[in-house]
Amino acid sequence: MNNAGIDHSGALAEARSKDSQMPNAQQSHPGDLHVPQRPDKYNDAQYPGNYSQGNIENNSVERLDEARKNEGRKIGGVKDTADTAKKIAETATPVGALSLLKQINFIGDMPFVAAMGAALLKDLLDFVAGPTVVLSILFSVLCSIFIFMMLLLVGASGKKKGANKILSKIAVLGAGGIADSIPGIDFLPIETITVAAIYFLTLVERKNASKE
Repeated sequence: MNNAGIDHSGALAEARSKDSQMPNAQQSHPGDLHVPQRPDKYNDAQYPGNYSQGNIENNSVERLDEARKNEGRKIGGVKDTADTAKKIAETATPVGALSLLKQINFIGDMPFVAAMGAALLKDLLDFVAGPTVVLSILFSVLCSIFIFMMLLLVGASGKKKGANKILSKIAVLGAGGIADSIPGIDFLPIETITVAAIYFLTLVERKNASKE
């Protein structure tokens, strides 16, 4: 039996040569790493969880613009309210009251005449049937509905701020209805005062529109 050792030096040298060619942790370079690239037909809408930097910046700009618009609306609403209060105060003078009388349109204001008649009738029935709570509430509801329909007939001349004017008059009507439902003051002509206030606001709006 031949006990001579087998020469593995050639295989060992070949293995060492291959090992020396492999990059280790210290010799590796970032350029040797192959990172998967983004496909050409990548669609951000298909992957809502993957937000790019551009999308984040666009969303921030949109939110900032929306916040500025909301702030502008608030400032505009406060300014309109202040202007309306100032113009109403101007009508307290004799000249202002005379200018309001010039805004009366007897033909176009017939719905207000009907609303005023209904309000007077309702306040009279409240005074007569005051102890009867059911009738008083029924008259109040019917009269409020009728006055509301008259407001819709008059409208707000279809201008840009027409919707806000209608809403302000409806708010006055609602406040009058709430005040009329308070026990103990049924004898007051609240519904008539409410219609008069709404008509007064209408005349002020006409006066301001004529100046514009």
